[in-house]
Amino acid sequence: MKFSILIIFTVCLFFSCSKTDFSEQRNIANWTKDISPEIKERFDLRLAFGKSLAAALREEELRQYIKEKSIVPNENIYAELVFGIIKDDVLPSGRTVAQVIKQYEDAEVKELFGEGLQDVLAQEDPMMAIKIPDIFHQLDWNTNDVIPFVGVETPQEIEDKRYVFYYFNGYHELLSDFNTSEYIKIKYFYINVKYSSDHLYLNVNDLTNEKNISLYEFLPQILNCDGSVLGDILSSGIRDKNTQNKIYLNKMKGFDIWQNKCGYTGDFGLFTQPCGQSIFCPRDCAPDNPLNKNVILTGFDLRNNAVLFSLGYFFVESYHFSFTFFSTDYLTMKRVVVPAYRFAKLSKSAPEVTLHIKEIDSGGHCFKVPEVSVKNVNRIQKREWIPINAQIFDDMTQTDRYYFCVSIMYYNDIVNSSFVVNNNCPATSFDQQIPLGAEHYLGVFADDYSWCTYSEGFHDRVIKVGLVY
Repeated sequence: MKFSILIIFTVCLFFSCSKTDFSEQRNIANWTKDISPEIKERFDLRLAFGKSLAAALREEELRQYIKEKSIVPNENIYAELVFGIIKDDVLPSGRTVAQVIKQYEDAEVKELFGEGLQDVLAQEDPMMAIKIPDIFHQLDWNTNDVIPFVGVETPQEIEDKRYVFYYFNGYHELLSDFNTSEYIKIKYFYINVKYSSDHLYLNVNDLTNEKNISLYEFLPQILNCDGSVLGDILSSGIRDKNTQNKIYLNKMKGFDIWQNKCGYTGDFGLFTQPCGQSIFCPRDCAPDNPLNKNVILTGFDLRNNAVLFSLGYFFVESYHFSFTFFSTDYLTMKRVVVPAYRFAKLSKSAPEVTLHIKEIDSGGHCFKVPEVSVKNVNRIQKREWIPINAQIFDDMTQTDRYYFCVSIMYYNDIVNSSFVVNNNCPATSFDQQIPLGAEHYLGVFADDYSWCTYSEGFHDRVIKVGLVY
């Protein structure tokens, strides 16, 4: 990613022209008055916390903490900071993260929640996270000089597909999402307040999250591994200090544990030369070889950048990639998920972003904001192979045939109960209508696999899938 910074004014001027205070403006009740009661509190919570966080970002130590805590060594991504995990971290002043943010809860926030905003958050929105967008990864954020906006992800858009962006002085804008236009509508340098994409808030007693979605929906492949892998995955979680049976579990960490412990590491039986049998059926060269009875999902890569934004908007930076296999008699099904895989890790290329400190005028008052301009480049200049190495079947016969389908999913505040595992699979009569809890679901590829399939990979214009034996 190429990121350049143009700061026109000195630090002194940056702060001296930012004295205008908009913090007493009251908009939350108006924005949420027509929201359905089931999700209205979530709207109020996110907006109240986002406004308070934006105001607290005038504290340089908080900005520095967020920057340093977000760095992922040797990666071109930023870590999610789940508030429930970081809230008690102590800053150089001796105050905790939670205490600094609470100090900036204004009259509007207190009218809604009194002194209890963070207590309600812990109960009603435990998956709320603070996140620097990956698009800003190459920015050397000078926390002494630059105060970002806070973009607030609410369960639904506000007023015609728009989201609230707060500045530290209380100024705000409602900005339209970019949908399939990639990043060109990003206006400011900002950090997110959002529903966590990378983590699960998991009840270790029944293995469900706060939305009653099973761990096995996010990592179904652990069902086909020995029992100890589940304990290892649960042990990797961070326990909620206030609720002993709940943990914060990083999904990709769980995937890595499964892959290291249960991923296929054996030999392959694929013949590359004819052996006197039909050249179209290499398995017939050695039909009794146990290796030829395997079906191994080796991995995938992305072929088209359009899929990255098919479900996307400001706050979507990853998808769950789901691979479902089932027999033509509909009696056998296997599923593997690569959870919360970041767009930035699918390709080494990314948009070019330039940051400018710009003076704006609002109601006759001037102050300076961190504005960005974005120039798109081809995100798929270099494809990255994502290894999986899952043994799907080890007992394939000459008469077997399987369907497989690939979908992308995004989990968020709302559970969409209309999705099932075979939404985009070839055999719509498949009777195992297992529901999924994703808010967004898109089928991207489907095909079939039989004894005589000899291709080492399947691909269309969107995705390549590696299947070998």
